[in-house]
Amino acid sequence: MYYFSGHGQGVSWPNATPHRRQRPSCLSKRVKAVQTIHYLLGNLRVGNIQRFAKQQIARNFLSTVDGAVSNNVNGEEMRKWYLQSGSLFVFLTVLFALEGSPAECRHERCVRDSQSGSRKHSVARGAVSQEAIRTAYGKTPLSFELNRGQTDAEVRFLSRGNGYTLFLTRTEAVLALRNRQNMKHAEETTTAERITVSTRVLRMHLLGTNGTPRMEGLDILSGKSHYFTGSDPKQWRTNISHYARVRCAEVYPGIDLIYYGNEGRLEYDFVVSPGADPTAIRLGFKGVERLNLDDEGNLILPMGGGQVIQHAPIIFQEVNGQRRSVSGGYLLKRNKEVAFQVASYDRTRPLVIDPIRGYSTYLGGSVMDVGSAIAVDRWGNAYVTGYTWSTDFPKEGSLQTHKSEEDVFVTKLNRYGSGLIYSTFLGGDDVDRAQGIVLDSGGNAYVTGYTKSTDFPREGPFQALNGGKEDAFVARLSADGSSLIYSTYLGGLENDRGSAITVDASGCAYVTGYTLSDKFPVAPWICSPRMDCPYQTAKGARADVFVTKFDAQGGDLVYSTYLGGDNQDTADAIALDDSGRAIVAGTTLSTDFPTENPIQASSAGGIDDGFVTKLDDRGHALIFSTYLGGSDRDS
Repeated sequence: MYYFSGHGQGVSWPNATPHRRQRPSCLSKRVKAVQTIHYLLGNLRVGNIQRFAKQQIARNFLSTVDGAVSNNVNGEEMRKWYLQSGSLFVFLTVLFALEGSPAECRHERCVRDSQSGSRKHSVARGAVSQEAIRTAYGKTPLSFELNRGQTDAEVRFLSRGNGYTLFLTRTEAVLALRNRQNMKHAEETTTAERITVSTRVLRMHLLGTNGTPRMEGLDILSGKSHYFTGSDPKQWRTNISHYARVRCAEVYPGIDLIYYGNEGRLEYDFVVSPGADPTAIRLGFKGVERLNLDDEGNLILPMGGGQVIQHAPIIFQEVNGQRRSVSGGYLLKRNKEVAFQVASYDRTRPLVIDPIRGYSTYLGGSVMDVGSAIAVDRWGNAYVTGYTWSTDFPKEGSLQTHKSEEDVFVTKLNRYGSGLIYSTFLGGDDVDRAQGIVLDSGGNAYVTGYTKSTDFPREGPFQALNGGKEDAFVARLSADGSSLIYSTYLGGLENDRGSAITVDASGCAYVTGYTLSDKFPVAPWICSPRMDCPYQTAKGARADVFVTKFDAQGGDLVYSTYLGGDNQDTADAIALDDSGRAIVAGTTLSTDFPTENPIQASSAGGIDDGFVTKLDDRGHALIFSTYLGGSDRDS
C-alpha cells in the first residue's frame, strides 16, 4: 500500500468539525497528475516504480485519469480502487488529481490547443463504477497498521474500514466516521453541497485503567504500507507492518483487550483471566448525544443524525473444547459510562466478553433440507449438520458430491452468517442422516447419526462394515473441513442410531443413541468381576440406550455399554462433567429402568418418562440414575 502526498502527515488525527474542500477543475487535475508522474519517474527510485516501464505508464496513465474523473470517483474511493487493482498509476491519481468528489467533471469538457486551433473532446466514461469499487473494497479484510510516524504520536495502531478510520491508543479507541450522505444525490444539489464531507468522531475511553498497558500486533499479515509525504526522503515511511489483531495487555488487572476484524467489521473482546474481576471494566463515550439500551440489550450510541450500535455481548467460557454461555450484558452508568454485568461463572477459567452482531440465514437447496444440530466455536463460527435431498445444497470445499437421495451435510458459517467457510456432503449410496455435532478445541467437528449406506465414507474405522439395516456412524472432520480424520460405522445386526455426541479435552468422543441389536459392540470385550466390565452387557426387551467412548484416533473403544430396561429406551443428549464422566438424558417406557441414588425411583404412571444417568469414567458403574416425569408424557 503506497501513499503519496505533497505535504504533512500521511493520516490526519480526527477533527469532529465538518469541513469543505474546494477542488481544482477537471483540466487542472489532469495537468497536475501528469506533472506528478513526470516528477516521480524522473526523481524517485522506489521499488515499485522501478518495476514499471516508463513507456507502459505513459500509455496507460492518461486514460486512467480520464476514466476515474468521469466516473465520479473521489480521493477516498480512488484509494480503495488502488487497493483492489494494485496499480501505482491509479493511486497517484488520488492525491494529486482527484481530491474531493469530482462528479461535475462528467459534464465538463476539457480543452486542448493544437497548432491547427482549439478543439474540444469529451472525457470518456470509464468501465469501473463507483458502486463496484465500494463493493469490492468492502470484501477486503480489516487490518491494523503500526504507527511509525504517519499519524499522531499518541496513536499506536490505526485501521481503515469502509467509511471509517480507527485510531488505537493505549487507553482509547477513536473512530472517525465519514458521512457520505451529502454525495448520494449529486445530480440534484449544487456543487458546494456535493463537495461537503462531514466527519463524526466517537471516542471510547477505558476508565480507571492501568495507564500504560502494553500494545502489540498479533498475526502479522503479508501486506505493507509505504508513505511518501513531502519532498524530504527522511520523512517517508516504508515497509510498515499490518496485523490481523491488536492486543492491549493488562488494561485492567488480569484483563486483556483484543481488537480484530471479521468480514470487514471491527470487533473487540475483553479476555478476563482466572480470578480477575470483570466489573472493573468501565467504558466512557464522547461524541455521542446519550447512551441507550434497546429491548435486545444492544447499546445504541446516537450521534449527528445517525447512530452506532454495539450489539449485546456474548459472554462465554470454553470448557473441554465447548463454549459455555454466561448470562450478562451492558450496565449503563452516569456520565455516558458503560460497564458489564456478568452472572455467576467458573472463576478458575478464562471468561470472554464479546460484543457481536447476530444473524439469521437460510441454508439449503431446491428440495428438502433438515438441520439437526449446531455447535459454535470460540470465534463465533457456527457448525450446522443435518441431511439434505438437494443436489444443489450450498458447497464450499466439499469432501464429496451428493451421492444418494439423502446425504448428511456439515456446514461451517462465519460468525455473521454472511459466508460459508466450508460446506460438505457426507454419505453413501442410501439414506444418511446426522443427529449430533460437537467441536474440539482445534475446531475439528465430530458428527454422529445413522446410515443405511453400505459404502458410507470410512477412514481408520473401528468398524468397517454396516452390520445391519442401519448403523450409527461417528465421523471426525479436519478443522478446514477438507478431510476425514476418522469415520466409522457403529452397530450390530439390527437398527442402531447415534443421536448425540460430545468430546473431552483429549479428543475422545462420547456417543449415545439407541440400538435394537443384540450384538451391539460392548467394551471391554473380555472382563471379569475384578476388571472394568461394561455396566450392562446385554440388551433388554426392545430398544436400549447405548453409551460409547472412542479413543482419540477413533479406531478403538474405551468403553461401550447398553443402558435400559424391559421396554423402549432412547437417548437424546450427552454431556461430560469436569472429570470426564458421561451424563446421558432421554426417554424411557421401561418400568425397571436402572436407577442409582435417584430423586425419582420409579415412573409416575405416565406413558413415558424422562431419565438422567451419570456413569463413572470407565463406563463400569452408575454414579446416579433417576426417572424424571409425571403422570403423562415426558421426554
